Amino acid sequence: MGIQFNWQRTMDTGFILGNRLYDPQQSENLADRSICAAVLVVQIYDGNTTGTEANYDLPDYSHILKATATLNGGHVLHAQDNTLQAFFHAKHSGKQQTSQAVMTAFTLMDQVTAINQYRHTIGASSLRISIGIDTGPITIHVNHYSANTQATGKSLQIADDLCELNKQAPFPAIFISAQTYQYLPESVSWQVENLGDTLWAAQQTLAVYALMPC
Repeated sequence: MGIQFNWQRTMDTGFILGNRLYDPQQSENLADRSICAAVLVVQIYDGNTTGTEANYDLPDYSHILKATATLNGGHVLHAQDNTLQAFFHAKHSGKQQTSQAVMTAFTLMDQVTAINQYRHTIGASSLRISIGIDTGPITIHVNHYSANTQATGKSLQIADDLCELNKQAPFPAIFISAQTYQYLPESVSWQVENLGDTLWAAQQTLAVYALMPC
Protein backbone atom coordinates (compact mmCIF):
# COMPACT_ATOMS: atom_id res chain seq x y z
CA MET A 1 0.00 0.00 0.00
CA GLY A 2 1.10 3.54 -0.64
CA ILE A 3 1.50 6.21 1.96
CA GLN A 4 -1.66 7.88 3.15
CA PHE A 5 -2.20 11.38 4.41
CA ASN A 6 -4.75 14.18 4.34
CA TRP A 7 -4.08 17.57 2.78
CA GLN A 8 -6.42 20.48 3.39
CA ARG A 9 -5.13 22.84 0.76
CA THR A 10 -6.63 25.02 -1.92
CA MET A 11 -5.82 23.87 -5.41
CA ASP A 12 -4.06 27.01 -6.56
CA THR A 13 -2.05 27.05 -9.73
CA GLY A 14 0.83 28.91 -8.17
CA PHE A 15 2.04 31.53 -5.75
CA ILE A 16 2.39 35.28 -5.73
CA LEU A 17 6.01 35.92 -4.85
CA GLY A 18 7.14 39.18 -3.38
CA ASN A 19 10.80 39.61 -4.31
CA ARG A 20 12.61 40.19 -7.55
CA LEU A 21 13.16 36.91 -9.37
CA TYR A 22 16.29 37.80 -11.29
CA ASP A 23 17.95 40.54 -13.30
CA PRO A 24 16.01 40.75 -16.61
CA GLN A 25 19.25 41.68 -18.35
CA GLN A 26 20.73 38.28 -17.47
CA SER A 27 17.70 36.02 -17.44
CA GLU A 28 17.78 34.41 -20.90
CA ASN A 29 14.47 36.22 -21.46
CA LEU A 30 12.64 33.89 -19.08
CA ALA A 31 9.94 36.45 -18.26
CA ASP A 32 6.39 35.66 -19.34
CA ARG A 33 7.37 32.26 -20.64
CA SER A 34 6.54 28.67 -19.86
CA ILE A 35 9.65 26.66 -19.09
CA CYS A 36 10.52 23.24 -17.72
CA ALA A 37 12.19 23.59 -14.35
CA ALA A 38 13.08 21.69 -11.22
CA VAL A 39 11.13 23.35 -8.40
CA LEU A 40 12.56 23.16 -4.88
CA VAL A 41 10.55 23.93 -1.74
CA VAL A 42 12.23 23.84 1.68
CA GLN A 43 11.11 24.54 5.24
CA ILE A 44 13.18 24.55 8.41
CA TYR A 45 11.29 24.13 11.68
CA ASP A 46 11.72 23.13 15.32
CA GLY A 47 12.11 19.37 15.61
CA ASN A 48 9.85 19.38 18.68
CA THR A 49 6.91 20.51 16.54
CA THR A 50 5.13 19.10 13.51
CA GLY A 51 6.18 22.05 11.40
CA THR A 52 2.69 23.53 11.32
CA GLU A 53 3.11 25.68 14.42
CA ALA A 54 4.53 29.18 14.19
CA ASN A 55 8.23 29.22 15.11
CA TYR A 56 8.37 32.64 16.70
CA ASP A 57 11.45 31.84 18.77
CA LEU A 58 13.36 30.14 15.95
CA PRO A 59 16.18 32.13 14.32
CA ASP A 60 15.53 32.95 10.68
CA TYR A 61 17.84 30.91 8.47
CA SER A 62 16.27 32.16 5.24
CA HIS A 63 19.48 33.92 4.21
CA ILE A 64 21.25 30.54 4.26
CA LEU A 65 18.50 28.96 2.18
CA LYS A 66 18.61 31.79 -0.35
CA ALA A 67 22.39 31.93 -0.63
CA THR A 68 22.74 28.18 -1.06
CA ALA A 69 20.10 28.02 -3.79
CA THR A 70 21.64 30.97 -5.63
CA LEU A 71 25.17 29.58 -5.45
CA ASN A 72 23.92 26.33 -6.98
CA GLY A 73 22.33 28.11 -9.94
CA GLY A 74 18.80 28.52 -8.61
CA HIS A 75 16.38 31.38 -9.18
CA VAL A 76 14.92 32.26 -5.78
CA LEU A 77 11.21 32.93 -5.77
CA HIS A 78 10.67 33.28 -2.04
CA ALA A 79 12.99 33.12 0.96
CA GLN A 80 11.67 34.20 4.34
CA ASP A 81 10.37 32.78 7.62
CA ASN A 82 12.64 29.74 7.22
CA THR A 83 11.04 28.73 3.94
CA LEU A 84 12.43 28.65 0.42
CA GLN A 85 10.82 28.37 -3.01
CA ALA A 86 13.23 28.29 -5.93
CA PHE A 87 13.52 26.85 -9.40
CA PHE A 88 16.41 25.55 -11.48
CA HIS A 89 16.30 25.94 -15.25
CA ALA A 90 18.94 24.49 -17.55
CA LYS A 91 18.12 24.96 -21.21
CA HIS A 92 17.69 21.60 -23.00
CA SER A 93 18.83 19.65 -19.90
CA GLY A 94 16.23 18.26 -17.53
CA LYS A 95 18.87 16.12 -15.83
CA GLN A 96 21.14 19.09 -15.14
CA GLN A 97 18.45 21.22 -13.55
CA THR A 98 17.20 18.29 -11.48
CA SER A 99 20.74 17.53 -10.34
CA GLN A 100 21.21 21.17 -9.30
CA ALA A 101 18.03 21.10 -7.24
CA VAL A 102 18.94 17.81 -5.56
CA MET A 103 22.50 18.89 -4.76
CA THR A 104 21.14 22.11 -3.28
CA ALA A 105 18.78 20.07 -1.11
CA PHE A 106 21.57 17.78 0.12
CA THR A 107 23.75 20.80 0.89
CA LEU A 108 20.96 22.33 2.96
CA MET A 109 20.52 19.06 4.84
CA ASP A 110 24.24 19.12 5.71
CA GLN A 111 23.99 22.74 6.83
CA VAL A 112 21.09 21.94 9.15
CA THR A 113 23.12 19.06 10.61
CA ALA A 114 25.97 21.48 11.35
CA ILE A 115 23.57 24.01 12.90
CA ASN A 116 22.11 21.27 15.09
CA GLN A 117 25.56 20.39 16.41
CA TYR A 118 25.88 23.93 17.69
CA ARG A 119 22.31 24.05 19.01
CA HIS A 120 22.95 20.91 21.03
CA THR A 121 25.91 22.56 22.78
CA ILE A 122 23.65 25.35 24.04
CA GLY A 123 20.82 23.05 25.01
CA ALA A 124 18.51 24.06 22.17
CA SER A 125 16.19 21.66 20.38
CA SER A 126 17.10 20.15 17.03
CA LEU A 127 15.96 21.63 13.76
CA ARG A 128 14.25 19.61 11.08
CA ILE A 129 14.32 20.31 7.38
CA SER A 130 11.53 19.32 5.03
CA ILE A 131 12.19 19.26 1.28
CA GLY A 132 10.09 18.63 -1.82
CA ILE A 133 11.15 18.70 -5.50
CA ASP A 134 9.10 18.41 -8.67
CA THR A 135 10.27 18.80 -12.26
CA GLY A 136 7.82 20.15 -14.78
CA PRO A 137 6.46 23.22 -16.59
CA ILE A 138 6.04 26.53 -14.81
CA THR A 139 5.12 29.96 -16.10
CA ILE A 140 6.76 33.07 -14.73
CA HIS A 141 5.57 36.65 -15.18
CA VAL A 142 7.75 39.62 -14.30
CA ASN A 143 6.35 43.12 -13.84
CA HIS A 144 9.24 45.27 -15.03
CA TYR A 145 7.68 48.33 -13.38
CA SER A 146 7.74 46.88 -9.88
CA ALA A 147 9.67 44.41 -7.76
CA ASN A 148 6.91 41.81 -7.84
CA THR A 149 7.04 38.50 -9.66
CA GLN A 150 4.27 35.97 -10.15
CA ALA A 151 4.97 32.31 -10.81
CA THR A 152 2.33 29.74 -11.67
CA GLY A 153 2.25 26.06 -12.49
CA LYS A 154 1.31 22.72 -11.02
CA SER A 155 4.95 21.89 -10.28
CA LEU A 156 5.06 24.68 -7.71
CA GLN A 157 2.17 23.15 -5.85
CA ILE A 158 3.45 19.58 -6.14
CA ALA A 159 6.83 20.58 -4.71
CA ASP A 160 5.10 22.47 -1.89
CA ASP A 161 2.86 19.51 -1.09
CA LEU A 162 5.83 17.12 -1.14
CA CYS A 163 7.56 19.40 1.34
CA GLU A 164 4.51 19.26 3.61
CA LEU A 165 4.30 15.49 3.27
CA ASN A 166 7.98 15.18 4.13
CA LYS A 167 7.21 16.37 7.65
CA GLN A 168 5.65 12.97 8.31
CA ALA A 169 8.84 11.10 7.43
CA PRO A 170 10.63 9.48 10.39
CA PHE A 171 13.99 9.84 8.61
CA PRO A 172 15.82 12.71 6.86
CA ALA A 173 15.11 12.55 3.14
CA ILE A 174 14.21 14.58 0.08
CA PHE A 175 10.75 13.84 -1.27
CA ILE A 176 10.60 13.92 -5.07
CA SER A 177 7.95 13.24 -7.68
CA ALA A 178 8.01 10.56 -10.36
CA GLN A 179 8.87 13.20 -12.95
CA THR A 180 11.90 14.28 -10.93
CA TYR A 181 12.89 10.64 -10.46
CA GLN A 182 12.95 10.19 -14.25
CA TYR A 183 15.39 13.08 -14.57
CA LEU A 184 17.89 11.87 -11.96
CA PRO A 185 21.31 11.58 -13.63
CA GLU A 186 22.60 8.03 -13.97
CA SER A 187 26.16 9.07 -13.12
CA VAL A 188 25.29 10.00 -9.52
CA SER A 189 24.48 7.38 -6.91
CA TRP A 190 21.73 8.19 -4.46
CA GLN A 191 19.61 5.89 -2.37
CA VAL A 192 16.03 6.01 -3.65
CA GLU A 193 12.99 4.46 -1.98
CA ASN A 194 9.63 4.27 -3.71
CA LEU A 195 7.04 5.27 -1.10
CA GLY A 196 4.14 4.41 -3.38
CA ASP A 197 1.24 6.40 -4.76
CA THR A 198 -0.85 8.76 -2.71
CA LEU A 199 -4.13 10.49 -3.47
CA TRP A 200 -3.56 14.03 -4.62
CA ALA A 201 -5.96 16.46 -6.31
CA ALA A 202 -9.33 15.56 -7.83
CA GLN A 203 -8.77 11.84 -7.34
CA GLN A 204 -5.38 12.00 -9.06
CA THR A 205 -2.52 9.94 -7.67
CA LEU A 206 0.96 11.20 -7.03
CA ALA A 207 3.96 8.87 -6.91
CA VAL A 208 6.37 9.82 -4.13
CA TYR A 209 10.03 8.85 -3.84
CA ALA A 210 12.39 9.41 -0.92
CA LEU A 211 15.92 10.38 -1.92
CA MET A 212 18.80 9.91 0.51
CA PRO A 213 22.60 10.03 0.24
CA CYS A 214 24.36 6.69 0.03
